Amino acid sequence: MRKIRISGWKRGTTDIRKVFAGEEIVLKDLIAVFWDRRLMVIAIVLLFWVIAIAKIATTPYSYTCTSTYITESSAQSTDLQGGVAELFGLSGANSGGRSGTFSDPGFYPAIVGSQPFLANLMEEEFYFANYGEQLTLQQFALQYDGRNLVNKLLGPVFSIPRRMIASFEKKPEEVSQSALESIAAADTATVVSPILTLSRAEINAMDNVGDRINISALGNLIEVETKMPDPVVCAKLNQLVSESLLDFIITRETEKERRDLAFVERRVETARLNFEKVQRALARFRDSNRGVVSAEAQTREERLQSEYSIYFGIFQRLATELEEKKIALEEKTPIFSVFEPVFVPRDPDSRGSFRTLILYTIMGVFFGGLVVTGLVVLTLIRTS
Repeated sequence: MRKIRISGWKRGTTDIRKVFAGEEIVLKDLIAVFWDRRLMVIAIVLLFWVIAIAKIATTPYSYTCTSTYITESSAQSTDLQGGVAELFGLSGANSGGRSGTFSDPGFYPAIVGSQPFLANLMEEEFYFANYGEQLTLQQFALQYDGRNLVNKLLGPVFSIPRRMIASFEKKPEEVSQSALESIAAADTATVVSPILTLSRAEINAMDNVGDRINISALGNLIEVETKMPDPVVCAKLNQLVSESLLDFIITRETEKERRDLAFVERRVETARLNFEKVQRALARFRDSNRGVVSAEAQTREERLQSEYSIYFGIFQRLATELEEKKIALEEKTPIFSVFEPVFVPRDPDSRGSFRTLILYTIMGVFFGGLVVTGLVVLTLIRTS
């Protein structure tokens, strides 16, 4: 086993074979091996600088809009809801005791990042002044994806390892369109969720738009952040995302209460019709038998009066229950108020030029060291 000995160091051309030939490797000679090839490292660093400058120059300007909302709800989480939150790793410590409910801010990023939520946004149209076109979000994402030239060129290169790994994975069997249609037409009682068919372009477009939306929560403060190349579109998208998110939360959070309210409303309407029917029958009988004294007429009037009392009691109880359901719906509905409104940004975001140069310098030094090491190893292999 070779030992590394620290000794004095003098610059000069170093023979790699002599450095690794003996039983002992002198540290100054090892350093000299890399120092003699410093121009190669510098050349690689300069190459990375060129890439960094190209990335900075081709990165389109982007504007950021933020809006902040305050949320509060009187809804209390159940044990089942708390279990669901723990299952997805969502904590309700900062959500005011609403863990596991849709009004828990811990759910918001998952909601906004979901494909159904993004799919509803993709057909929304905006006028992009910098492009001079009226575009949907899907058209924008496909035609002006906002990536810089470096990412476009090097993206396929960086994805080679991922694609190689995916090629060894077992691919799922393809399902024909007719099979999908037959499944979709099945009894809804046995279908857990609909089967969506999305093209690769649609998925990429949704991913692009999803990357431009960020939701963060601090206690009961909810911040919605959007990024777009047009400042007006950025503000409108922020408003649209906020509106869609709040509508989704309110709809899902009060789904049971609204369903119960609709059911009671139907029962109240049925009870009202039955009550009015009996009421009219009783009135007609009294009008047609005014002044008539007979046991049969008295018995029938008593029966109609009994039916009137029964249907009136049912209608009265259901009307009371209807008001209770309305109150329950109001209590369960999350309350949102604007804490900081969205505004049209005046200046674009910084492109991060300094950070990009630093990052690519470090990458250049690292890859330069790898190249020199590879050349040293290759030389040793050839001479061995």
